[in-house]
Amino acid sequence: MFTTILITVLILSIILIFLSIYNIWPLPVSYSIYIALFMDFITALQFIAHRILKSRNKKSIEKTLAERDTVIEELQENQFYLMEFVAQLLGSHDLFTGRHVIHTKTYVELIAKKLRELGYYADELTDETIKNMKAAAFLHDIGKIHIPEGILNKNGRFNEEEYDLMRCHPEEGAKLIDFLPLVDKGNFNKIAEEMTLCHHEKWDGTGYPYHLKGNEIPLSARIMAAADVLDALLSQRLYKSPMPISQALETFRQSSNTHFEPCIVEAVIALQDKVDEIDKTFKETEAATNEEELAWWDNYHEMILRNEN
Repeated sequence: MFTTILITVLILSIILIFLSIYNIWPLPVSYSIYIALFMDFITALQFIAHRILKSRNKKSIEKTLAERDTVIEELQENQFYLMEFVAQLLGSHDLFTGRHVIHTKTYVELIAKKLRELGYYADELTDETIKNMKAAAFLHDIGKIHIPEGILNKNGRFNEEEYDLMRCHPEEGAKLIDFLPLVDKGNFNKIAEEMTLCHHEKWDGTGYPYHLKGNEIPLSARIMAAADVLDALLSQRLYKSPMPISQALETFRQSSNTHFEPCIVEAVIALQDKVDEIDKTFKETEAATNEEELAWWDNYHEMILRNEN
């Protein structure tokens, strides 16, 4: 705007001088020149002042926006820390769920990035979406908080009644997700609900709770399902020993197009070396407390049996 005004004043000054030169304007040429220069000088000062103020305002706005973004980032980080706390809380309720959600958070990120690298779902799997998926993995088993500890930590396989109760945890988890405040304008909440509700659905429609099939299952949940099973195969449970990585990946190969989408199986197999390295790190860091925690839960079950008798 001020640039236009400055150009307009310059043009008017030139016109004023020419009018005086040709005696169209009843003022001596020298006066016209003085007036034109004065007008130009004042306008130039206003133009410079405007530019300085504009620059200062821009810097002030940029600083305010930067401060706002910092606050938003800190709030989101705090929200993610709270989700990690929930995972740890689950760990006090269930021997394996606390560690499991921490493991699956890592595997979700790896699988999502490998899918994108292989050319699958590149538009959907943005950095922001993967970040939300990684954080939402903390909450995928939150519904287990409603499952009795005696069932969660049963030293053996579930009977039919217990299995039916365990199968309720996705829907129970989705109900809890509804209480979350909006994170990332609700994008995180949507992903968290999808992963919580649908991580036990299967590509061929034989999963639960809704028997969704193929692309009816949200992408986030299909990735979560793979991360969930991958960690379950590689990790110790009360009723089984951990599988070696080669056997776990063979299970994935055999489950392609049944339990899992083929491209997700491809991504998991392509991650063999990375997953093996991460799994070994998990086992090394958790070994110190493993025996102690297993002994605690053995005592817990013995106490339950004594009370029942």
